[in-house]
Amino acid sequence: MMRFAVRRRTSPNVIKAFQEEVIAGLGEVYREDDLRVLLARGVGILKRHLAMLRHATAEDLAMTVRLQRVQYRVDCPQKAVAERLRASGKQVNVGESVRYVIEDHAEKRYVPLEHYRGGFDAARYALLMKEALVHVFLPFAIDTSDIDRLLARERQLTIGEALGTAQRIRVLVAA
Repeated sequence: MMRFAVRRRTSPNVIKAFQEEVIAGLGEVYREDDLRVLLARGVGILKRHLAMLRHATAEDLAMTVRLQRVQYRVDCPQKAVAERLRASGKQVNVGESVRYVIEDHAEKRYVPLEHYRGGFDAARYALLMKEALVHVFLPFAIDTSDIDRLLARERQLTIGEALGTAQRIRVLVAA
């Protein structure tokens, strides 16, 4: 189950701030045409936050997770962060919350906040922002490919282009 980033304690502040601004800027949808305007507004906010991402601080980027085990069998951020903290001599315990920055998601490099020296996976944080926007528009069957198309296009899309077909909205409204 996907939850709003603003309500998840694991979400970084940069994602929470973005989603809060999108939600505040939306208002209410009364007609099919309203959705096009609101989606364009949300994508505009996304563009601005993506541009600001390069100026994000470590605090803005930090994700918080609670350690559930002493030893992890699979590679995950908790395992990488706990191992790095132990290697530096810090004792970490089950139930403890740790904060980290995604340095390189593809290479599974997650850096404890206290070890962070700069550099982060901007593409991964951009994807997290897109997913946060998608979640706001989830009732309207918007997905990341729709957001990517909107970001790639210079002209404003029609509602049919943005959603694949306007029929998807009519079915949802009728339900």
